[in-house]
Amino acid sequence: EVSAFGPIINAKVDLRPLTVFIGPSNTGKSYLAILLYALHQSFNRASNYQPSGLASVSFGFEESRKETVDIILEFIQQALDDIHQALDEVGKSSDEVTITFHNQILRLLQHRFKLGLDIFDSEITRCFGIDDARSLVRHESKTKARISLHWRGLGDSKLSDDLMRESSNGLEVKVDIPNQIQVQLNIKELKKFLQYTGYVIEEGLPKTSSKGGRKKFYLRWFIDSLNDLVFPQIFVPFCQTAFYLPADRTGVMHAHSVVVRALIGYAPKAGIQPDTRMPMLSGVLADFLQQLIEMDNSSHQRVKSNLGTQIEKTILGGSVQVEKSRVTGYPRFTYQPDGWESALPLMNASSMVSELAPVVLYLRHMVAPGNTLIIEEPESHLHPAMQVEFTRQLASLINSGVRIIITTHSEWVLEELANIVRRSKLSETDRKNFPVSVALNPDQVGAWLFRQNSDQKGSVVNEIRLDESGLYPTGFDEVAATLHNDWADISSILEELE
Repeated sequence: EVSAFGPIINAKVDLRPLTVFIGPSNTGKSYLAILLYALHQSFNRASNYQPSGLASVSFGFEESRKETVDIILEFIQQALDDIHQALDEVGKSSDEVTITFHNQILRLLQHRFKLGLDIFDSEITRCFGIDDARSLVRHESKTKARISLHWRGLGDSKLSDDLMRESSNGLEVKVDIPNQIQVQLNIKELKKFLQYTGYVIEEGLPKTSSKGGRKKFYLRWFIDSLNDLVFPQIFVPFCQTAFYLPADRTGVMHAHSVVVRALIGYAPKAGIQPDTRMPMLSGVLADFLQQLIEMDNSSHQRVKSNLGTQIEKTILGGSVQVEKSRVTGYPRFTYQPDGWESALPLMNASSMVSELAPVVLYLRHMVAPGNTLIIEEPESHLHPAMQVEFTRQLASLINSGVRIIITTHSEWVLEELANIVRRSKLSETDRKNFPVSVALNPDQVGAWLFRQNSDQKGSVVNEIRLDESGLYPTGFDEVAATLHNDWADISSILEELE
């Protein structure tokens, strides 16, 4: 939920595997998309957060260390009992067990959450390319700026209520943990971890106060290790990696080498020219440029599918490649049309190819199942028929396990998406009668319409669902009706003149 944020008066978005933001320009679609990217970056970094030494150890509440040990041991024993009960009920073939985290153990974990999420303020300013997050606040709004998160999988509890809120100091981070959370964890990993840590904490801790530093170490080690198991489960999918493909990918693909070379050229002059200020890149654009440079790095996971190849085959009519310089390691992007013996530099290819090339390359080299891919204006530089085909490819990507967020102005994208959702109601036999059989269930897709509110000088965001005609009510028909009426009036006058 978002209020008084950028041009947005209020928005409440239920993130789905495929989430679509649609509406007029300057209504906040990109604002919300970048905010979601910043949240992904923050939670992903928080899940991997490591304290810098024992000096930073603090449990965030006032119980004595003995009470802390008692809380941990009680939790370990209860969790082991839950594991044994689950094995007795469902058999040893079960892979997961549901563990209940009560208030006291959650308070131990909460401090870790706060330590990691302290980066959110800096991450949001980085992603937007601004100096102060307060510049994103709609100060003329009657309500204060607020960002809050709700987790449906945790009983609709507000896991992070008012994650960022307006205060006298601007924007500050606030994290609230419910009194109880149920999390599904791997039985074998959890049992081994609990048995070992229970033994270490109960039997391995020295009894003398002179070894207090060692006690701190074991307690912090337990909390950090438990966080490594639990944090990603609680904050899914935000703990997964997200990739942001900004608008005007054609221009970025053509200019990225020039930009990077300029940055490298200025690097040795840092401090020599204090009056020279280079323009600051937004974090989403900087990340995009960096990922282009690191493209084809074997350390990245890959999607176990040929979706990138399918886009090349059905839309591009050729293959996109990245070649690394043996000297500098800098990438060179090319496009080879089908039937051609040699490839073209990407800058000599059509704008459609340049626009879709990053999507193909990301799918081939970087994006993995569980990741989130955010694409601004996927319809850019695409013929309507190609917009329809690309929408089908996005649906196939959802079925491979990738989550997608798009911002769009295209009626073709929304109409084809409506067909894809409606197709899920058909039987497998009936689907085979269509040239394309890809389908998504209604709960896999969410479309949110951004509308201008002239009275409050901002936009409101509401979910739109398939109407009785089987389409998403986007308002595009109003534009079409206006154009048709203008055509009819012009035609009428011309007939009278004849």
